[in-house]
Amino acid sequence: NSDTERCFGVILSHDKARYRVGDQVAETATYRVYLCEDHATGQQYLLQIAKEIQHNGGLERAAFVLKGLKQTSDSFDEENAKTDPDRHLNYDRLFPGVVDSFVSDEQGKRRINILSLKDVDTIRNMVPLSNLTVRDRLRVDLQTSAWIMGRLLKLLGLTHSQGIAVRELKGANVLIETENHFVVVFDWTSALTYPQAIPRENRADDIAHAAKAVFVAIGGNPGTLDYPYDLGNPDEQRYIEMLRRFMRGEESNAAEAHTSFYKLVRELFGYGYRQSKLLPL
Repeated sequence: NSDTERCFGVILSHDKARYRVGDQVAETATYRVYLCEDHATGQQYLLQIAKEIQHNGGLERAAFVLKGLKQTSDSFDEENAKTDPDRHLNYDRLFPGVVDSFVSDEQGKRRINILSLKDVDTIRNMVPLSNLTVRDRLRVDLQTSAWIMGRLLKLLGLTHSQGIAVRELKGANVLIETENHFVVVFDWTSALTYPQAIPRENRADDIAHAAKAVFVAIGGNPGTLDYPYDLGNPDEQRYIEMLRRFMRGEESNAAEAHTSFYKLVRELFGYGYRQSKLLPL
């Protein structure tokens, strides 16, 4: 399309920064996403551009929310460093960083967000969770799904404490990198912020949507809540039941859900890093 032709290979300028636009890697109803790099340093980023001017507000909202989350993440790290300087909380690995956000005259006054993924050396290695089942016809084993779900609950513990409901927690919006166990929720254009506490229903919905994305990734049916594969270990049924409870909206406190989830995971699977495992769907 004409937008792709205008973007690919273009060098966009804002203030003193210049960005070279690469391949398109994603598209939604309101924006497109391209690989890009800093023209001076070669640093890799993702470029999110509104499809039309009327979609600028969503990208502006995303940039505002993400900048706030970064400030909160940094303050948590500073506080934690006072008592445990060797441990990093790494909340900011779970959402994109905002390198730049501007309205581009060169692109018809559409808003552009330049986004970074912390500690990710090769952005192409981050793939949507839904790609595994839809494109590759693969599913993750339960132990692999545990670190994905755990990170999503960790993120929701942060966002809900700040009055932010994510809302977009489908598998297409959860980027993963299996070797280093990276999980990033990419799209924040639909996020809602609340001056007081988030309503219980909205908190439960975020947790339910995260659990559904993970349930689909293990080969489950989110409509019937059926899991058709042999568990091998009867105790693992408790893990499936916890995901089902989340999907039914029975848990609305993400911090408590994170604690109870990891209590069960460590009981079933133990501690420590385990290599990701993909199985036929």
